[in-house]
Amino acid sequence: MTRAEYIIAEWRTRFCCVLVACLLLPLLFVCGKFAVTHLIHIPTPAERSLHKPDGWDGALAGIKIGLILAPLLGLYMLALFYLSRLIGRRCPSCNRCVTGLRQFEKIVESGQCPFCKKPIF
Repeated sequence: MTRAEYIIAEWRTRFCCVLVACLLLPLLFVCGKFAVTHLIHIPTPAERSLHKPDGWDGALAGIKIGLILAPLLGLYMLALFYLSRLIGRRCPSCNRCVTGLRQFEKIVESGQCPFCKKPIF
């Protein structure tokens, strides 16, 4: 792989991940909103006046929201991680993914894998 091929592969990986993120984020929002509105009972003003507010309603609603949205966000991040590994380039010696990392400039300058320090190009 040459330096130019690596730069193209890096930008392709970033572009695809941003594209998928933009497409999945509204879907995540809709799923989360549907789950929250159907699983959490929000009392009406008449129901709120019948019992003394002690804070437990808000705490339970927060716990339910956390239990619903945390796995959805985890799946979202897992999909992006898998995509970057699927379409990214790998080091020829250690076979680890070298695209999608924050060390892009360092890899382009040195031409070495950040993990095994062997030359990539």
